[in-house]
Amino acid sequence: MKKMFLLLSTLLLSVVSYAQFDSGVGTPGCQAVSMHDERIKTWALGVQVERGFVTGSNQVYASYGKPSNAQGMPDSTTTKAVSLGEGGTALISFDRPIVDGYGADFAVFENAFAPEFLELAFVEVSSDGVNFFRFPSISYIPDENNIMPEFIDNLAGKYEVGYGVPFDLADLPDDALLDKRNIRFVKLVDVISGESVDSEGNVIYDAYSEGLSTGFDLTAVAILNGGEEYTVSDFEGLLSGTDTHELVSASNGVMDDEGNYHLEYVSGDMVFEAFGLYGGMFACGFGPSNHMTDAGYYSSASLNGLEGDSATYMVGYYSDYIGTQEHNVIRKQDNSSFFPQGVYVNNSSAAYAYLSGVSFPADGWLTIEAKGFDAEGNQTGISTLYLAQQEEVVSQWTYMNLSSLGECNKVIFSLSTNDNSGYGMNPPAYFCIDAFTYSEGERNNVIPLQAITLGADHITENAARINGEIYLGDEECTQKGFQYKTDQQETWTDVTVDGEDLAYYHDITGLQPDMTYIYRAYAVNAEGQYVYGEERTFTTLVQGGVTEVSDFVTRVYPNPVKDILHVDIKGEGTLILFDMQGRQVFEKRITGQNSISLEGFEGMYIMRIDAGGNTCCMKLVVE
Repeated sequence: MKKMFLLLSTLLLSVVSYAQFDSGVGTPGCQAVSMHDERIKTWALGVQVERGFVTGSNQVYASYGKPSNAQGMPDSTTTKAVSLGEGGTALISFDRPIVDGYGADFAVFENAFAPEFLELAFVEVSSDGVNFFRFPSISYIPDENNIMPEFIDNLAGKYEVGYGVPFDLADLPDDALLDKRNIRFVKLVDVISGESVDSEGNVIYDAYSEGLSTGFDLTAVAILNGGEEYTVSDFEGLLSGTDTHELVSASNGVMDDEGNYHLEYVSGDMVFEAFGLYGGMFACGFGPSNHMTDAGYYSSASLNGLEGDSATYMVGYYSDYIGTQEHNVIRKQDNSSFFPQGVYVNNSSAAYAYLSGVSFPADGWLTIEAKGFDAEGNQTGISTLYLAQQEEVVSQWTYMNLSSLGECNKVIFSLSTNDNSGYGMNPPAYFCIDAFTYSEGERNNVIPLQAITLGADHITENAARINGEIYLGDEECTQKGFQYKTDQQETWTDVTVDGEDLAYYHDITGLQPDMTYIYRAYAVNAEGQYVYGEERTFTTLVQGGVTEVSDFVTRVYPNPVKDILHVDIKGEGTLILFDMQGRQVFEKRITGQNSISLEGFEGMYIMRIDAGGNTCCMKLVVE
């Protein structure tokens, strides 16, 4: 008997320990981030995927979807995604850094079509692109037949399609190699079911289908707390046609004193130089392309731009002949200095065909090199990336980190290889670039002041207390308060709250009974800029404290209640109370006319009544 008791106790404790995290979308306390969440500042700029195998296979790589499917805002379907495969990875970059601000800082979206069919991934971040730090994760999933979100913490893929898992940089230990004010990369690593382990050493299980599953399916990554935005040259609008390219020639260039034609392609305020040698007969430098089919020298090896089909990118040609003018030059229109951050590079289709063919040596390599120069012509830095190394040949858009170039006035790209002849390089000297990203000056990613709107309480027929909180970040708060209005009004009523407390409230009086009000917290920084919290609502009580709730719940009174709550329903049902953190605190079966003691309760609660397949919810104040 004692052994049986110990066994039951152990099982009970195990179940309790499992279900300690928030559950699926729509459940109380769920932390899922909707793709329509107002906190979202921006979405992924570039996605680079290294595929793993289809489950149970060591030969067939996952192939579903393009990396561009995970750029920008996702949709509510399960088809707009890119599969990583078992143990596969995705490297994501953005148009601004992620900063450690108030609450969750970014969110990762997957395409789970059901709450119990979850494909999971580890999440890592980096500020330099070299050193990555993994979020501590926990999985209490006992096996592949009991996959539930409440067993999971800090793993991507916890929620169904359209909802992202939030990640807070504060969960990562401080480290000299991690700048939480300047997180430039997010990396996802697919969980291998039954093999991968969490931060506590527990084996992680996720949805598994022998020979069918293609691992974690990434749909999007969103920034919630972001720093100063970069400038991105994406080349869109440079071409009027589709599946085409343009080169400098006598018809569009300007001739110099040596008979060569020059042309400046401008994206944003950045110039990408092109010139035509020998009277324009030989194009050198940059030219735009949006080819989706194999056009040899002028199409990317992935046969599309970084943003997907029909997107425009730049094709560069590098001439290693002695005496060729300086080419593949990128500079600002006014020749002022800037700080390169990164660019996506790819082989051209022609280069890829050669590099992956029999003519390229077994020990061959090809690199692309970016050099920065200041106004005096001094080199400021250098960055190098392999486009081919033995059997590894780049065929997708690959991120090239340019932050090591520092402050410069121009960047020049060149190619280098060990496969040469008397005429120079044997591989076609063409390459592609997209999303050239830079900043105007030294970056100081200030964590901004934020106003947080909290729930309302002390709600009566004619009054309510609205609550807010200030998160200072790196700024000063010079004024704080609230705005409120009815859901029928267009004009806000402003209320200023004095005092230095960061948590504050205001008691509104003179309200109308049984009326829904909208409210939000606000704060003002030292520069006089207003920031607003999210909009919330409350509804005042019905006159006399008697609420006619629905067709099957006829009366709930009084509200507020001191000790005995009266609830009249048609038929039988269940009454449940949740606190304002979404935790269930009370449950009772009810039928007909009921008098329910709430002794020991105080504050605001959400009351839910379930009966005959119908559900009714309302706020309840217990004094």
